[in-house]
Amino acid sequence: MTARYDCHHSQQVETATCVGILLVWDPQTGTTFDPFKIYSNEEIYIGRDRKHCQYVVEDPVISNRHIRIYTIIYDQENLQEIAPLVYAQDISRNGTCWNGCRIVRGKGGVLLSRGDILQLSPSFYLQFQCNTSETIRPFDILQKREMQLFEDQYIITGRKLGSGAYGQVHMAIDRKKKQQLACKVVDIRLIKRKLLFSRPTESDHAQYVQKKLEAYYQEAEILRRIRHPNIIGLENVIKTPNTMLVVVSHSGEIC
Repeated sequence: MTARYDCHHSQQVETATCVGILLVWDPQTGTTFDPFKIYSNEEIYIGRDRKHCQYVVEDPVISNRHIRIYTIIYDQENLQEIAPLVYAQDISRNGTCWNGCRIVRGKGGVLLSRGDILQLSPSFYLQFQCNTSETIRPFDILQKREMQLFEDQYIITGRKLGSGAYGQVHMAIDRKKKQQLACKVVDIRLIKRKLLFSRPTESDHAQYVQKKLEAYYQEAEILRRIRHPNIIGLENVIKTPNTMLVVVSHSGEIC
């Protein structure tokens, strides 16, 4: 490790939530050291500029302001359900790698998960750690079997981003584009059960349920075709007998 570094916090963080830790990582031994806590109310800039960076690294390859670390918390009262989302945004001249993939500058930040490695220069690496982990069993056996049909296109991770009445939102990765996405996994079985119980006197339950499901599918297809700078882009809609996956753009791109 040839780079020298110095860390400090720019704000009062006594009452803030610690959302993760950055550690210097040695690729030769796999060991980590010198933890630096990330707090929910603080943006962290990493680079060579001592005036504007909270984490200063004296490495000539690293830019004055190389990378920005920031946090989004959707539900302060329910952190166990939806963990704080910590992002790393490349703002450098020479680039930053996330788990060996180059972060595309100007495309927002990449969402960090436990154990992710950020490479800022040939000799300086950081590892991200957090107390939260991926959902142990986010999908049942049937959903996993259906997801195998498109596993060559998307990786649906256990990292939970949100939840709703009929499913959960997970981080996904487009294998071809090397892009982080958000994937809403809608359980069609739950929708069918609710529709059946909502119309107990309906003479033809199967036809009624199918009609309602087609309305959901058509709405998703319309959203997929919309392209507008103020609307989150819907990348794809995948239908299987028991699951509908709605894939939308999330934040950063990697290559």
